[in-house]
Amino acid sequence: MPVNPALDEANQLIAAGRSAEAAALLERFSADPGCAVRLRELCLGEQRREQAMAVSRELAAGRDPEAHVSRSVIALLQGDPERALMECTLALEADPKLPTAHNHLARALHNAGQSLQAVSALRKAVELRDNYPEAWANLGLVLRATGGLEEAIKAYRRAVELAPGCVVAELNLGISLLLADQVDPALFCLESVLKREPYNLDALLNAGLALHLRGELGKAMQYFEHAIRMDENHPLAWLYRGALLHERNDNEQALDALHKALALDPMEIEAWVEIAGIHEQAGRLDAAATALEQARQIDPAHPAMQLELARLKRRQGKLDEALALLKGLAGRALPARLAQQHRFEAGIALDRAGRYDQAFEAYQQGNRLLARNVRRRGVDPRAFDRECRELEQWLERGAPGAHPHNEEPGGDTGADLCFLVGFQRSGTTLLETMLAAHPDVVSIDERPTLERVIDVLRTGKPGYPDVLESLDEARLAELRRLYRGEAERYLESRRARLIVDKLPLRFMHAGLVHRLFPDARILFALRHPCDAVLSNFMQAYAVNEASIHFDTLQGSAGMYVRTMSLWRRLEELVPLRLQYTRYEDLVADPQAEMAVVCGSLGLEPVAGMFDAAARLAGRAPVRSASYQQVAEPIHQRSAGRWVHYREQLAPYLDHLRPLAAHYGYSLEIT
Repeated sequence: MPVNPALDEANQLIAAGRSAEAAALLERFSADPGCAVRLRELCLGEQRREQAMAVSRELAAGRDPEAHVSRSVIALLQGDPERALMECTLALEADPKLPTAHNHLARALHNAGQSLQAVSALRKAVELRDNYPEAWANLGLVLRATGGLEEAIKAYRRAVELAPGCVVAELNLGISLLLADQVDPALFCLESVLKREPYNLDALLNAGLALHLRGELGKAMQYFEHAIRMDENHPLAWLYRGALLHERNDNEQALDALHKALALDPMEIEAWVEIAGIHEQAGRLDAAATALEQARQIDPAHPAMQLELARLKRRQGKLDEALALLKGLAGRALPARLAQQHRFEAGIALDRAGRYDQAFEAYQQGNRLLARNVRRRGVDPRAFDRECRELEQWLERGAPGAHPHNEEPGGDTGADLCFLVGFQRSGTTLLETMLAAHPDVVSIDERPTLERVIDVLRTGKPGYPDVLESLDEARLAELRRLYRGEAERYLESRRARLIVDKLPLRFMHAGLVHRLFPDARILFALRHPCDAVLSNFMQAYAVNEASIHFDTLQGSAGMYVRTMSLWRRLEELVPLRLQYTRYEDLVADPQAEMAVVCGSLGLEPVAGMFDAAARLAGRAPVRSASYQQVAEPIHQRSAGRWVHYREQLAPYLDHLRPLAAHYGYSLEIT
């Protein structure tokens, strides 16, 4: 092969990631056929179509095989894949080993709907010339389109290795990695593209999606809003913004964004599915059904639509239909997030159907997927253990500082506060919605109010909870004001005689509550330990330092024993204004149990407490995993569920037995 210094230098520049310099050099030497062909390929690879067309027209005037290839390029750019196929066939008849002819034959085949043949042609192109980045990128594109995602990623990686400056190849690598749930490497590629092209809309949207998957919601929202400023008529930008707002429980704005996406593209099926999910979570099942019917008309086989439809059917009591939909999805390859949702939904439906062994297996599979969630990487798995250990050591010393002492009488003693606590899944959400229906009550549902105070106390020496012993009145007053300020953020000027501040595991910090607000009430929700342990294992919780310990039944049981043992010691040492309520009593006789609860809080029960629609009307969406249960009439379906899973719970019963006995629960099946 004759030496071509300009072409060799251009290839070196491309390999060094300096594609723009390579293009300028090739353009200067475009009278040379080799340089012109390389410039044509480079322009096509970087989607500079006008320049590719101009170079191709110059080359098409010749009589060599590359002239046929160039005429194929022109035909395809003009939307004529049949003529493009013919020209590449002529080129290959003249030179069967011409890599560019195989590459452009594949492009024509793919555009003609013959993608499998296109894959074969592209494999031949890179076999003939391994250092052909544009052919590798095209191979990635066609493989991804035909479902070969892992191979597509390898092909795109090779393209990027050969031409690091090719934005299109790296963008497609990032998108492919994101489709394969490889979120971190995807984000690396997409951010790399944005460094070179800050206004690349596709990179911006996909990087925002990757950030959303990682749980970096604030930064993801910035990306989506930037994309909307760039192009306010881009439906995906509005869709992604709506999905993120939904996760933030800002459902009114989420619906606005999703309907904007649909106004721009009525066929955007994922917007319809997201809308259905918002309505389902709010208990508006008819509205959810309407949205899903719109989605079904677009694509009846869409997996996210079918999963949302299965959830709706189950909530409508059409269990057989729900199970049939879930069974159909079980055999399909689903994205990790959707597969996780599918397994938990299958667990719920199978449990309702009395197929308990299958339900347990589905929950196990769902938890295994949840344990691999990318958001876990930002959570310290030892943090909750450290928190428990610090509190346990403090309790061993007698809980110093938990008792008010030598402080001026009067001031803010928290007489208007009720902290609603209990082990997760013990009925706190049902209690909160019932109490919030009372005209003399305002509630705060699972927001970090007291936790902001704890964060402040953790800074400096000796840290929390040891610092409680050294707090003086001035510091206490400051901390009370901090708590009140945080509470006001969520109350938003709502006023009532009693504030119910609900966060289940906050009972661990009852010593701090008593030191700050000695007149505050603590309403503690109890539930059978086995039901509480089992129910936490059955939840797909948002990732945090506590929830990661519910991935296994063993972990859930360990969490219960540790935290409830800590509570028992707290209860012995600190004179709390405490009232217990039992989930089993609440669902068996709501009126009787709420009479006791309300009496302890100085309230008279009202009728609205016992009507699900009245409880939820006008309030913000329920933030906890119990949103479905509180939207239904009070039922006893979940009380005593553990007996169906006694075999699975058996290894942990001896650990749970002392706590069960202390709180009056039996581990025997009657």
